[in-house]
Amino acid sequence: THFAHPNAWWRNSAQRLLVLKQDKSVVPALQAMVRSSDNLTARFHAMWTLEGLGALDAALVRQMLADPNPRMRIQAMRASETLYKAGDKSLETDYRNALKDSDADMVIQAMLTLNVLKVPGAIAAIRPVVEPSTIRGVKEIGGQLIQRATTAAGRAGAGLAPAAAASLERGATVYAELCFSCHGEDGRGATVVATCAKGR
Repeated sequence: THFAHPNAWWRNSAQRLLVLKQDKSVVPALQAMVRSSDNLTARFHAMWTLEGLGALDAALVRQMLADPNPRMRIQAMRASETLYKAGDKSLETDYRNALKDSDADMVIQAMLTLNVLKVPGAIAAIRPVVEPSTIRGVKEIGGQLIQRATTAAGRAGAGLAPAAAASLERGATVYAELCFSCHGEDGRGATVVATCAKGR
């Protein structure tokens, strides 16, 4: 019930504790909450708790991808990325279909998901959506994804074997998305200021 609390601390703490306990007995209640709660924020928390428990399934994700509320559809797509990474490649079709969504934010999320998961043919699917679009966000973000892919393709052709070029590009992507937060843009590490227990 804390998922519907007006204070985010209570909501986040409830989600954290449920995930840490890994008690799967709450799964049916969470699934019901995702599907039918009147509180949209509670539905978000319930879905992400299912994801944290390893109990989110593609059937529920697909149901939420068809939800009338675009914010719910966006959260479902984000949560589904875990399933795709775990091997459910059937979600590719859902991601491509989402490029035709009536909500611009959902289209942007679909482009980002296709890109971050390195779905085969992602840029080929994104390009025909971006070029005719009159929506600024779709043009801007989609354009950046296309430009980055074009630049990467140019680098990959600079004398490297295709497998080596692909490996190099994957490494650069991982570093830019994850490693730089600790290692810094130049790889020399982030500055850390040590403090004692009393904060001095």
